[in-house]
Amino acid sequence: MTIVAFDVDGVLADFDSSVSKRLGIDLREKRTDFDTTVDYGEEVHRAIGRLLWDPSFWVSLKPMLGARQQIKRLRDADFKLRFYSSLPYHFEALRRWWLWNNLKVASGVDEVYLRAVRHAIKGEFIVEDRPGGVGVDYYIDDRADTVLTVAAGGIMGYVHPAPWNKTWVAYNGQEYTTYANGNFLQVATVEQFVDRILEDLSV
Repeated sequence: MTIVAFDVDGVLADFDSSVSKRLGIDLREKRTDFDTTVDYGEEVHRAIGRLLWDPSFWVSLKPMLGARQQIKRLRDADFKLRFYSSLPYHFEALRRWWLWNNLKVASGVDEVYLRAVRHAIKGEFIVEDRPGGVGVDYYIDDRADTVLTVAAGGIMGYVHPAPWNKTWVAYNGQEYTTYANGNFLQVATVEQFVDRILEDLSV
């Protein structure tokens, strides 16, 4: 049984577009850091923080282009899926609803695992999350530091494009593919991520 896991916001859910629309700004125009204070200032950062406590915001998120189709490809091929999210715990039901409404997953506890963890420990949590002794085989996230952590733990990690990863990679002075003994790669889309998995397992 192969388990494929996803970060949700920025990979499957178009978080930045929804924030931009709500606040009337372009959240990607000049962004270089995951911490929005760096590029947009404290006022915008606090406004985003208030959005995160609004249930209607999480319900309104649109799926990333092609996300539903790629999830369906994995489901049709009998992969087990997990979703790791850093939402507050009391929003887990909303996330499950969003996954079902937009991607037609999270319809049963045995099919999908939802985990709410802080960004700072997310990578370690994923590596150690082995219910029934079964851990994740493939993982994609839009934070390179999280992917590096899971890759170092033996999971095949993929980085989804995000503006803050450019700064992170430049700071470390390495290319994506040189990290963690080759277990750390970059893809341009979720479709490419799924393509890589299917190609990998067809060899």
